[in-house]
Amino acid sequence: MTVGKKLFLAIACGLLAGGFMFQRFGFDNDGHLYGWQWYQGAVLLAAIGLAGIFPEAWQAAAIALATAPTLVFSYDIVYLHPAESMWPVVLPFIFLFSFPAPIIGTSISSSLLTHTRLPRAVYFVALAGALIIGLLLPNSHRS
Repeated sequence: MTVGKKLFLAIACGLLAGGFMFQRFGFDNDGHLYGWQWYQGAVLLAAIGLAGIFPEAWQAAAIALATAPTLVFSYDIVYLHPAESMWPVVLPFIFLFSFPAPIIGTSISSSLLTHTRLPRAVYFVALAGALIIGLLLPNSHRS
């Protein structure tokens, strides 16, 4: 597979995983953000997995994973609900607070774990675990 295809796949997977998890851990009906600490843990695990799956494009995966919440929030609140008055204040905070976990996770994976020669299946398990956390935990948290 060429480097361009790996770069495209890393960006697409990062956007899909980050957007899915932010949508699952997003805002409740009152506009309060819930489960942010669980979201950060799941994104950290997803970043470790994506950086191990795409070692040539780990920076692109991290940036895509970090910008996905901003894109989802922009589409959901700014485009679909433009009457919301607090989005100019909340959008920069979401942008800033969504960057540390993907950067730390991909740095852990690219600097520490790739030197130990783990099989790629381990990274698929980490990514699948993050998606399972995003799938199951918000349902149990809401009840």
